[in-house]
Amino acid sequence: MRQFTKEEAARGHATQSAAARRRYYANPNRCEFCNKTIDIREGERPADTKAKRFCDRSCAARFNNKGIRRHGAPSGPCQKCGDTIQYKKRSSGFTKRKFCEICLQEVKCRGVAHIDKKTKGEACLNSSHRVYAYNKIRARARRLLKETGRVRCEAPGCGYEKHTEACHRKGITEFPDDALVSKINDPTNLLALCPTHHWEFDHGLLEM
Repeated sequence: MRQFTKEEAARGHATQSAAARRRYYANPNRCEFCNKTIDIREGERPADTKAKRFCDRSCAARFNNKGIRRHGAPSGPCQKCGDTIQYKKRSSGFTKRKFCEICLQEVKCRGVAHIDKKTKGEACLNSSHRVYAYNKIRARARRLLKETGRVRCEAPGCGYEKHTEACHRKGITEFPDDALVSKINDPTNLLALCPTHHWEFDHGLLEM
């Protein structure tokens, strides 16, 4: 049996490779993401290229990750006040929220809008801990400031409005138990302050 020389074997291999390339390009694969023809790379067999679904890793990543938000959590309107709220991220995705933080406090507090008619002692009596009662009073104070349009920091020369907190000139703990919540949250006793000035006021570094 005649044996082929190395030169003849190389020519035969090149002929077979050229034929395989022609067969591939007669009906080539197209990228599932960009729909471009997937070309045969240097040193790659046409059979290996035929098994590919994407032209490169970038298209594969964009195809497999489409529908996933990479630029922050989705958002939606609060069902009570209409403000935009960011949904919370969970291991299974994002959990939609119906209410913003302020409105959520009001909903959880079972009629916090009517807490004005109660005394501080009655508010604490219906709560498992005094801290929770104070949270109800603070939530009502934030709502009152928002309803009256006091959304800017009232510290001299500040005016920050991205986020303000309800600050009591006379602290909640300083009122007796028979004081009405409406008295504690009297507009003259409330201040809208940014977090920095709120901390300074509570620590006696800011006079208002």
